[in-house]
Amino acid sequence: MIPLQDNSFPLVPERLLLQAKRVLYMTHLALGDFVYQRAYLAELVARYPQLSVDIWIDDCRSRHKAWHEGRNQTLVQWLKAEDHLQQIYPIARDKKHRQSMLKQAREVQYDLVVFIASTRSEQYARYARQIAPKAYVVGTLTNPAHHALSKWWYFRQLDGYLKVDSLHSRQDLHISDIYQQKFKQLLGLSLPAEKRVAPLNVEENALIEARDQLAKWTQKTGLNASSTLFINHLSTTSKRDYQWSQLTELLLAIQASQGPTLFVLNVPPAQLQETKDRLARETVLQQLAIQPFSASHFVQLPAMIAASDRVITVETAIMHLAACVGTPQVALLRDSATSWRPLGPAVLVYGKERVDRIPVSQVVEAYLQLSSLLSHKLTGRA
Repeated sequence: MIPLQDNSFPLVPERLLLQAKRVLYMTHLALGDFVYQRAYLAELVARYPQLSVDIWIDDCRSRHKAWHEGRNQTLVQWLKAEDHLQQIYPIARDKKHRQSMLKQAREVQYDLVVFIASTRSEQYARYARQIAPKAYVVGTLTNPAHHALSKWWYFRQLDGYLKVDSLHSRQDLHISDIYQQKFKQLLGLSLPAEKRVAPLNVEENALIEARDQLAKWTQKTGLNASSTLFINHLSTTSKRDYQWSQLTELLLAIQASQGPTLFVLNVPPAQLQETKDRLARETVLQQLAIQPFSASHFVQLPAMIAASDRVITVETAIMHLAACVGTPQVALLRDSATSWRPLGPAVLVYGKERVDRIPVSQVVEAYLQLSSLLSHKLTGRA
């Protein structure tokens, strides 16, 4: 098949969307990505109610990552709660599992396959056509010079593709603007700015449970905590982590400046016990009210964030979830990640190339600035 020209938008004609019954959407998904994609998938089903939309979130890596299991569990829990999505193909545990999912997907006989990939796009093109040999298949092409032969071979088998490298190089564009352009050019979907992030409605029972838990933790400490601060200092890569020594200094400084505070320290399930042990050894922190927290189900995470008064987080999904539920935050980002800045009430602090290059004093200053801006719900830059 000869690919459509890049300026032939949308790549999927509306007549095909009106005729299609089964659609597969493929992307390497993280929680932060889905914050900005879910509104478009919901809009797709709203415009074409005859569509049954399935989602493939395997990232097509050749090697399994240690954080895959935790991300898989959390994402699948969230995706299952989305009424407009049907079958979910998770991140593959290994090659055998991926082959099993490919076989399962082929049996569905999809009418249309659409993929958005910012890396390993040749693998998505390859698997998309394997899944649906006769379907209409379109997707995104990234970094064409990398694995150029593979990209040429697999993308020539598609019905159309969109080159997106120029979008990702635009630091003036927010990630919501980037997804707007992708979905518009692929599927003709366009949303006004205020609708590009679908509201994340926290389940009432989960919110009540989170508030009760915070009250129990506060009572347990014996402190009259004036506020609850949800802190997330870890991500999936060291470049976006804040170091433990910095975290310790930060907690002590906030306590000194703001008075008794309940610190909810968010950590991945695999690191929960290690964190508890570390806190037990750190005598300097035992004067503070610190509660390690790890959600066992996705709904508990946005509920705890919503129940907290404020958030301090590094550049990861937590900052987007905080924006979705409206909890004011201080977000620590690399200076190369301006496109991923959170929306909503926030003070943003940037570090050169690495988050841990942001001095603790600057984070404290941003936190004090946030406190003075809460009533105005402004977004600034420290």
